[in-house]
Amino acid sequence: MFILDTNILILYFQGDVAVQKWLDKQRARYESLAISTLSVVELLSYPKMSSQEKTFIELLIRQLIVIDVDMTIARTAATLRSETNLKTIDSVIAGTALAFHAALITRDRAFLKLKKLIVIVP
Repeated sequence: MFILDTNILILYFQGDVAVQKWLDKQRARYESLAISTLSVVELLSYPKMSSQEKTFIELLIRQLIVIDVDMTIARTAATLRSETNLKTIDSVIAGTALAFHAALITRDRAFLKLKKLIVIVP
């Protein structure tokens, strides 16, 4: 399973070729791709989003596993936040990857300082 950071989906929507190729390759392999519910919040909260863009995002979200924040993820995120000073949402996304023993797919270099986290930068 791979946990996708919000920035990966944004880059996918923006047409980043490397991200599109990486995601398309994983989808062709039937890899499990997941996002945190907090990524859903981030994706759908952009104020200047057109209705067409929102529809596209909704369709993509339906193709992913959406992981709710439970107490295990919340506690892991709290520990990460207190130890590294990551933003709350980033802590939850990293905590989700750790809780599921999954790699985090991101372009955010801040995650590279987390030694326990497997980070893939497409």
